Amino acid sequence: MKLRALLYAFYVSFLLLVCTCRSGMPQASRLNMAAYYDAQAEVLRADFALHNESPTVTRIYFRLDAAQLLYERALNANTYNAQLLLSYVLHPINSPRVIADSGRVVLGDEGTPGESKLLSGSIAMRIKQPGMYSVEVVLRDLNKLTSRIELFTLDQQSTDAAQRFMLCSPGQQVPIFRNYTDTAEALQIRLPENTKRILVKHYALVQNPAAPPFLINTTQEAPKPDTSWWVETNGVLDFRATRHGRYSFHTVDNAQGGLLLNCMRNGYPAVRQVQQLLEPLRYLMPREEYNKLAAEKQLKPAIDKFWLERAGSEERARTVIKNFYQRVEHCNTLFTTDREGWQTDRGMIYLIFGKPQSVYRYPLYEIWYYGSDSGSSNSLSFTFMSYSDGYRSDFILERNLGYKINWLAAVDAWRQGQVYTAR
Repeated sequence: MKLRALLYAFYVSFLLLVCTCRSGMPQASRLNMAAYYDAQAEVLRADFALHNESPTVTRIYFRLDAAQLLYERALNANTYNAQLLLSYVLHPINSPRVIADSGRVVLGDEGTPGESKLLSGSIAMRIKQPGMYSVEVVLRDLNKLTSRIELFTLDQQSTDAAQRFMLCSPGQQVPIFRNYTDTAEALQIRLPENTKRILVKHYALVQNPAAPPFLINTTQEAPKPDTSWWVETNGVLDFRATRHGRYSFHTVDNAQGGLLLNCMRNGYPAVRQVQQLLEPLRYLMPREEYNKLAAEKQLKPAIDKFWLERAGSEERARTVIKNFYQRVEHCNTLFTTDREGWQTDRGMIYLIFGKPQSVYRYPLYEIWYYGSDSGSSNSLSFTFMSYSDGYRSDFILERNLGYKINWLAAVDAWRQGQVYTAR
C-alpha cells in the first residue's frame, strides 16, 4: 500500500554549490547504528532501495510495517493518521563533507493504530553531474519521533550500474527490497531505458564460508559463469529462476556492474533442514571433527548430541541451540550476497561474536565495536571494506593475526555450551 501525500505535504529540493562544505561527516557516520543489527531493539525498521530512473534522476524507495507507526486522531476527527518525513542528503563519494543536493517530503496514511500492513513511498533526487555519491536517507515518524537513517553508495556514472535495474513483483512499481529469490517466485526486472537486450549469467551457488578473521591470505577470485545467454527485451524482463545459484544481469558484456540476484533454497532465510543445522558448525570444529559429524548416517541425533554434551543439560542445550540458529537466520536476513548470510565476513563475525555494541558506517566501509568504541585496549573492532567486482558486492573484513586469541576464546565458549557475545 503506497502512502498518500498529505494536502499540506511539501517537497523541497535544492542544489548547493559543490564547494559548499558541511561541518563534520554525514550524520550517518556519527550515529551508532548497532540497533539496526539487533532483532530485539526498539527501532524504526524499514527497507530502502535506490533506482536510477534516468541519468539525471534517482528515486529512493522505502517500505515498512505500519504497525510500528503512531496513528493519532486529530481534534474533532474520527480518523487516525500517521505522518512520515522522508529526507535525503547527497554527497560526492570522495567529499563526504560536501552537499551536492538535498530534499524532503512529508507523507501520511489514514489507518487503524496497531494494524499490520506494508506501506511504501518514494522521493526523487535530481543528479546534476554523473558520478559516484553517498546518499544519507532519513525516515522519521513525526508522531512517535522515532527515525531510521541509512547510508548508501549511488553509482550514477556506470552504464551497467546495479541501480539502473529494478527488481520487483509482476505489475508492481516498487522494488522487492531484497537480493534473493527462490524457484517458486515470479519476478520482473525493469531495465535501463532504451535497453533492447540483456545478458544473463548463471553461477553455481557458493558453499564457501568466510575464513576466520585471523587468516590473512583468503582472497578469492570471482568464479566464471557456468552458462550465459542474451535475452531480447522491450524494457521489462519477466524472470523466474530455474536453478539455485547466482544470476547476474547486464546491458553489456564484460561489465563490472549489473543486477545481482541469488536463487536460494525454498524457505530461505529460515533454518529448518538438518543439513542447514550442520553447516554453520564448521566454525566451531576442526575439519576432521566436522567431517566425521557430517558423515553420520543419523545426522540430527548426532548434532543434538554435540550440543547436549557441551551444554550439560537439555534445558541449557535448547537455549544454546535456539540462540545459535537464530543468529544464523538473522545473518541470512541481513547479509546475503553470493552466499548465505552466515557465510559472509559480517555474518561470520555476527554469528560467533554476537551483535556489536557499536556500528559506524562510512561511504566505503563500516566499523563494528565490541566492548567500547573509544579505541581503548579493552575494545575489539572489525573494519569491513565495501567491495564489488561485477560478481560479488559485499563488505570484506580487514583480517589481522591479532584476532586469533579473541576468535579461539569465542569458539571455546560455544563449545562449552555458552551463548557467547563479546563484551
